[in-house]
Amino acid sequence: MLNVVLDFGKRGPKGSIEAVIAVVAFAVLVLNFNFILLIFLALAAGALLLRPGDKTKRDKEKISKSQNGGGITHVQRKIWWKIYLQIGFVLLFVLAGIGLAVKMSSLAGDSALSFFKIGSIAFGNGLTILPLIQADTVEKFQWLTLNQFMDGIALSQITPGPFLVIATFIGFKLGGVWAALLATFAMFSPSFVFTLIFTEIFSHVKNLAVVKGALAGVLAAFVGLLAAMLLQLGAVISQSPSALIFAAGAFTAVRFFKLDILWVFGSGLALWVGLYFAGIPLL
Repeated sequence: MLNVVLDFGKRGPKGSIEAVIAVVAFAVLVLNFNFILLIFLALAAGALLLRPGDKTKRDKEKISKSQNGGGITHVQRKIWWKIYLQIGFVLLFVLAGIGLAVKMSSLAGDSALSFFKIGSIAFGNGLTILPLIQADTVEKFQWLTLNQFMDGIALSQITPGPFLVIATFIGFKLGGVWAALLATFAMFSPSFVFTLIFTEIFSHVKNLAVVKGALAGVLAAFVGLLAAMLLQLGAVISQSPSALIFAAGAFTAVRFFKLDILWVFGSGLALWVGLYFAGIPLL
């Protein structure tokens, strides 16, 4: 996790405004404030205050578009109708899942609603979404302890697929197999819908300064959130000297020796098993 924070830090805050957004985000997660409001404030602050736009590139694209001819052709209209139908079908499927989660009135349903919410507002990859999952599952609703959340992160790293399969782990813990399936659907389906909706739109607005600023603002916020999560998880690890040694070894292997994370986890697990059967206590 430290390696991830360092990598994101390089790509994240590049000026005083981004640094302030990151610090505020850090405080929001540590103090357990409303992270949803934080995301929208980061988007707004970035859109208003940050201007990383490239005017030259936009001008070239306008020229290229004018040369290729503007307007929507008859064929493009047919394609758009197919896209609308696909979006409508998938959206109805997602709404049905939300309705099922509401009707369940249980921990499994509540967790699914939480994942629907997080999946709808999160930006970036699974690593940037982890702090949002922690804020709900550990801090707000206390479905998991920090130790259990760390176990879920470890499991999501050693299994095939993205980090967000931690939702499957949480759903299974709260309600078994069916809850795990619903939690997985809740985590991934909103991003699928938004991808269908915004793929074509984003290609037309991605070079606008206000859009670039908004994305830069939310990226800075996620750097702060990741740093706060690292601090909280580090507090748990620091209670065990052996865990600190394992963590330091894993960080060194990934950061400096560029070893694949599966080899790191496999080696750590093999070492732990060897020490266990050798009768060497792990404090």
